[in-house]
Amino acid sequence: PLNEMRPSTAVFLEFKHWKPSKRKVSTRCWSMLEMDELRNGSAVLEVYKKPTEFGKRTGSYRLLSVKPLYMQLRLTVRNA
Repeated sequence: PLNEMRPSTAVFLEFKHWKPSKRKVSTRCWSMLEMDELRNGSAVLEVYKKPTEFGKRTGSYRLLSVKPLYMQLRLTVRNA
């Protein structure tokens, strides 16, 4: 449940695609939701270049594009 997660917790989203020439699935880009963003409603997330960097601080991530490119989500959070 969300109420048992630490404040420093984040949910990482990797976006993958199929490379037919190499016959494999590859990571295209990634994004993340921090605990303060995990709530019902709309969320706007930055999209970052690969590789996915789980341990780095937020300021050192590399954006996928120089243009303002954001992923827009509608979240429904359920406590199980």
